[in-house]
Amino acid sequence: MPFDPTKPANSSPLSSAEMRDQLNALKALIDGLESRVTALEAQVASLVAQITALANLVPIGGVIPWFKDTPGVPPMPANFVECNGQILNDPASPLDGQLMPDANTGAERFIRGNLVSGLTGGIATFATVAADNAGVGPTFNAVTTDYSPGAIPIPPFITAVYIIRVK
Repeated sequence: MPFDPTKPANSSPLSSAEMRDQLNALKALIDGLESRVTALEAQVASLVAQITALANLVPIGGVIPWFKDTPGVPPMPANFVECNGQILNDPASPLDGQLMPDANTGAERFIRGNLVSGLTGGIATFATVAADNAGVGPTFNAVTTDYSPGAIPIPPFITAVYIIRVK
């Protein structure tokens, strides 16, 4: 018998069998809720695990470009900082007190792959000059130390703010 909140009717004599049926039906409802709560708790735990996995796609120390000035881009997540060469002041981070890389200010370096991270090098400016190959074959462009204005060939680029995950 399903629970019926209208029984027993007001000012009616109580029947023990009817009360027992009502209480058993109410207990069945409560027991059903417990299993639903348990299922919901399992779903929440699964979602938390999925969110944690997504948050860990970029490991601590991982650097990514971020187009922060694009309209509609939300604020930087709390577990990232900009790569501006600052000393990290975040006791919750394993990188607390460490010098963050400078990929955004000053030298405005391109990030280059290597077996070791943090090395710097290269020259800030370079140019090319047409070389005639001593009259043998067509001319070609060669790197030169010509620092004159307009003589700095740079491949097409777009700027982005580099950010690093710190916790």
